Amino acid sequence: MVRYGLFTCLFAVASVFAQPGPVTVVPGGGSYFAAVTAVLTCPTSGATIRYTTNGATPAVTDAGVASGGSILVDHSLQLRAAAFLSGVSGAVTAADYLVQGKLASGYNNSFAVFADGSLRGWGGNGYGQLGLGAGGDRSFPVLINTVTNVADIG
Repeated sequence: MVRYGLFTCLFAVASVFAQPGPVTVVPGGGSYFAAVTAVLTCPTSGATIRYTTNGATPAVTDAGVASGGSILVDHSLQLRAAAFLSGVSGAVTAADYLVQGKLASGYNNSFAVFADGSLRGWGGNGYGQLGLGAGGDRSFPVLINTVTNVADIG
């Protein structure tokens, strides 16, 4: 309240900015044998989800997606996401991903699925067991290009 002579003036400045709801990430962080697609959602209408993949807290200038948007996780990373609405940030959601591939071995050879879905093999190949055709044994992992987008081996 400010008084000037006989006049009384009331000044009221109210700025209310609601904090956006939390970001949900599906699938959540964890260990995966191949690339996954993470879907980010937020219950707050009109909010933009900002994210980083290096573990840093997201800022309004970082990459963003609308609720329901997705991010390809094709290598190990530390995803941090927060919803922003009118410059106000919600709580940061963390999801750490370890994308590592998988290894399987047999009597005389071994195979590895890499995070990108490629398959590599090494060992005995005298009869084409590695899927490379004949051509002798391999002492180091060789790309087997006859198979792509491998999800799992066992």
